[in-house]
Amino acid sequence: MKRLFLLFSFVFSLAALQAQEELNVIYEEQFDGGIPADWDVMQATPAGAIWTWSDDGDAADLIVDGEVTGAGFYGTRGPIESPSVDNGCAMFNGDSYDNDGNGSDGLGLGPIPAGDVGYNGSLVSPTIDCSALPGVVLLFNQYARTF
Repeated sequence: MKRLFLLFSFVFSLAALQAQEELNVIYEEQFDGGIPADWDVMQATPAGAIWTWSDDGDAADLIVDGEVTGAGFYGTRGPIESPSVDNGCAMFNGDSYDNDGNGSDGLGLGPIPAGDVGYNGSLVSPTIDCSALPGVVLLFNQYARTF
């Protein structure tokens, strides 16, 4: 059974390409202060395991039902290396959901264990109409780790 945590600093720079190879940012999300209301945090499986916001860009823990839940495999790793890390980031922390900070001794004993199917969750941006643009580039920072 694999465990996953994903730090996702969605410095989502969707940019139009111009003839001079210059990028013009047409949309950017830095998750400054949280996940914006116009983003959809889709219900995941298992139920309750959703994308959340990390104020400091790390995945050492998260809050589930008002309780701090540790991440047993995160260790001393630092925050995601993103230009906007000071704003925080979006996070899906299967490590905390599954083992409640107890590492391999707690597999499946956390508040929302993965079970045999693992995790499946989505964070969806608002619609961005790029139909009038000759081309686009999508840039984002992510940090993923499976166990």
